[in-house]
Amino acid sequence: MKILLITTSRWASAARLAMALADVGCHVETLCPRNHPMRKTSIVRRHMLFHPLLPLGSIKRAIRRSNPDFVISCDELTVLYLHRLHAQASPEIRALIERSLGDPAGYSLTHHCNQLMTLAQEEGVATPATAEVPTPASIPGLAARFGLPLILKADGTTGGQGVRILTETYGAEKLWSTLRAPIGPVRLLKRMLVDSDWNGVIPFLRREKRVVNAQSFVPGTEANMVVACWKGELLSALCFEVASVWYPRGPSSVVRVVKNSAMEEAARKIVKRLNLSGFCGFDFILDEITGAPLMIEMNARPTQLAHLSLGDGRDLITAWLSAANGTSMRARPAVTGKDLIAIFPHELHRDPGSPELQNAYHDVPWSEPALVLACLRKPSKLASWRPHLQWLNVRSFLGLRKS
Repeated sequence: MKILLITTSRWASAARLAMALADVGCHVETLCPRNHPMRKTSIVRRHMLFHPLLPLGSIKRAIRRSNPDFVISCDELTVLYLHRLHAQASPEIRALIERSLGDPAGYSLTHHCNQLMTLAQEEGVATPATAEVPTPASIPGLAARFGLPLILKADGTTGGQGVRILTETYGAEKLWSTLRAPIGPVRLLKRMLVDSDWNGVIPFLRREKRVVNAQSFVPGTEANMVVACWKGELLSALCFEVASVWYPRGPSSVVRVVKNSAMEEAARKIVKRLNLSGFCGFDFILDEITGAPLMIEMNARPTQLAHLSLGDGRDLITAWLSAANGTSMRARPAVTGKDLIAIFPHELHRDPGSPELQNAYHDVPWSEPALVLACLRKPSKLASWRPHLQWLNVRSFLGLRKS
C-alpha cells in the first residue's frame, strides 16, 4: 500500500508515523517542508517539497506524482488544506481524500470548537460548557454563566498557542483581541527567520481572523487518546493520562497508559457521528472529584503517539491497515510493558535530568540515528532565541516609545 504523508510543520511525530508504516510494509512518500526530520530517515521512498505560499498546488502536485492509496494529514493546517482541496479538486482527488479522512459532511465541524462540542453533547458525550465569543462585550456574561476562571480558545491553533486562562474580566477585551487577531508582523518575522516557518504568510496577507470560544474551567487531570477508525467505526484506541507537559499548555512529555472505557465510548460516538476514517486524537479532562472524562477537543489527525504499538488490540497502524486492505494483519509486538512513557524529545528538552527518562519507557527511535540527532539539534538552537524573542518589542527597539 502506498501512503502519502503530508505535513506543513516540522513535528517529529510525522517521522515516527512514517517509520511505523514502513515497518509493516507500506510504501511511504512524503510532502513536507525543507529540513523536516522525516528527511533524516532511511525508510521514506520519496520526499516532495511543500510550498507554504502555494499550499493547495503543492498538495495536488504531490498527489498526482505519488498516486497514493491514502493520504495522511500530520497536522491541523494540513487537514484544513485537504478539506479546502476537496471542495475544488478533480473527482479522483476528492475520492482519495474521502477514502482517507471520511465523510466530507463533517469536515467543517472539525475546525470549530463550539460546533464540535455541541455535536458531542447531542451524542451524550460530557463536555465543559462551551460558547462562541463573538465580541469582548459578551465575556462578562459568559463569566457569570460559566464562572471564573474561564478558558478562551482560538479555532485553528495548536500546541496550546491559542489557549488563555481568564481569571478576571478586567483586561478581557485585550485578551480576546489578541486571540482573534491574525498573526502579527513580529511573530511572523520570528517564525520565518528563526523557525524557517512560512505558513503564517498567507493568513497574514489575508488578515484572517480567528473564532474565539469560551469554555468553563474544570479542575482535574489532563488525558488524551489517539484512535484508528474506518468508515465511522472505531478500530483501536490508546488512552493516556498526562503526567507532565513540555511547557505550560503545551504537548505532553510524559504520559501514563490507562484503560478508560468512558473515553473510548465518547470517541466511538464522535467517530460514528462524523463517519471518520484514518486517525484522530481526543483531549479530555478527568474531573478531580468524580474522575469522569469531559471531552475538550478533537484533532482530526494522528497525534504524537499514534505510531506506538502496545500489543494485541492496541496497535493503531495494523488495525487501520487491516480495515483499509480488507485483510487481517497481526499486531506488532508491544514496545514496552511499562505504563509510563517518556516522549522523545519532549521530556529530554523539558528536563535533561528528569528521573522519568530512566523510570519510564523512553520512546527514542534508535534505529534512525540521524533522526535522533535532528530532533535534539533543532530545539536546542531555538531555545537560545526564545528568551530574547519573548520580550522583543519592535516599537521600543526603534525608539517609538519607552521600553
